[in-house]
Formats: sequence, C-alpha cells, structure tokens
Amino acid sequence: MLTAIESIPKLCTEVGVECKILVNTVYRRMQHSQDEKLVHVSNMINNDGKKYFLCKSKISSTHAIFDNKLTVNIIYS
Repeated sequence: MLTAIESIPKLCTEVGVECKILVNTVYRRMQHSQDEKLVHVSNMINNDGKKYFLCKSKISSTHAIFDNKLTVNIIYS
C-alpha cells in the first residue's frame, strides 16, 4: 500500500482501487501508518463540504538484511 503513494499523494479511495482493498481498510491502515510516522495525511474539504484525505508516503527507501535476525533501515524523505 505504501508503494501506491510513494511518488504522489493520492486519495484513500484511489489507493483502495489501486491496491484492490476496501476503502475502510485503507483508512485504518493509513491511520496506523500515520501514527507510526510512515505517511503524511492531509485533510481537505471540497466545495460541497465533503472531507477527504490525501496520503503521501514519507519513506524514500528501505533496506533489509536477513541474518540471524531481521534488520530494517528506513530512509525518510
């Protein structure tokens, strides 16, 4: 899901369609990812007063090493 928003911000509904998952699941995962500081979520309100969310990954790259234990380095943009 994070790869869907790594280059440009997208609406949660767009992420759901692209990743083939329910939009409720996208909202829940984005909230968790935002809590973990992996994504930036912007709240917007359109002219009709409807609220929507644009999500953008803060991760620019990851590096994982599999030895006796898993080591993951995350580089933020």
